[in-house]
Formats: sequence, structure tokens, C-alpha cells
Amino acid sequence: MKKINDWENIKENSDFKRLEPNSYVCAIKSVEDVSNKEYLRICFDIVKGDNKGYFQKLYDSDTRKDKKWPVAGTLIRSYKESALSMFKGFITAIEKSNKNYKWNFDEKTLVKKYIGLIIADEEYLNQKGQKRVRNYVSSVRSLEAIEKGDLSILDAVCPAC
Repeated sequence: MKKINDWENIKENSDFKRLEPNSYVCAIKSVEDVSNKEYLRICFDIVKGDNKGYFQKLYDSDTRKDKKWPVAGTLIRSYKESALSMFKGFITAIEKSNKNYKWNFDEKTLVKKYIGLIIADEEYLNQKGQKRVRNYVSSVRSLEAIEKGDLSILDAVCPAC
């Protein structure tokens, strides 16, 4: 193993708290069109409640030279022909959540828009074959649906778990 310089000054990240499965009011931070694969990569963060700024805090605490927005705070939405009904549901939820917003096929207009997200847990096997649990976006809803509390986290159970 290589020697890690300045070992004594590295702070342990013992206060990491995984996000609880629940419904969240979020805002879109950035959108990237991956046109060759026909999808949008959407980075979001929580803007209301006890977990406000959750993904920004994770990003800010990342000490790697080439840090990236947390995977759990990223949503992929395909606009391939076979996924258009799901994409339209995503856009409809954004339109309902943002007064006077109308989708115009410009992904840049999605930045700073609000959206309701249900975040659930899923089990997966890591590279060593060990079972782990991670957060993922199981459902996209309007803010009205999230704020009414009409949604149950049971809607967000991973079918593979």
C-alpha cells in the first residue's frame, strides 16, 4: 500500500447519515443532455425539511480531487422512444410543481425547478459480492402530491428487494 501523506490531519467521516426512505421536496441543480444515449442526467437536492441540502453537504465534504455530485442525488430520465411515457410523466410533474412553467424542450430551463421525489432503498451486490443498501429515486411526483402526504413509502419498495 502506498503511504498516505498527512495521515494525522485527515478527519474521519463518522457522522455520515444515509437518507431515510421518504418523499422529499427537491430542486433541480443541474441538467446534462447525454444526446448520444438519449437521456438527461439531472442533479437535485432536497430543499425542505430536516434533510435540506443533504446532497450539497455530501458534495462539499468530498475531499477527492475529482469530486462528483452524489449518485443518490442524480436522476436519469431517458427520452428514447421506448421511454417517452415515463419522460412525459416526469415533465408533467415538473410543470405541475412550478407555476407558469411550460416545457419547451430546452433542458436548461429545468434548472432551479421544483419536483417531488420518493427516495427508497435498494439492495445491491458490490464488486466483492457483498450485499449493500443504497438510496435511489423510485418515483417522481408533483409537489402537491408530496405535500399532501397522499403517498406512502410503500409505493417505493424496490421490486428486486
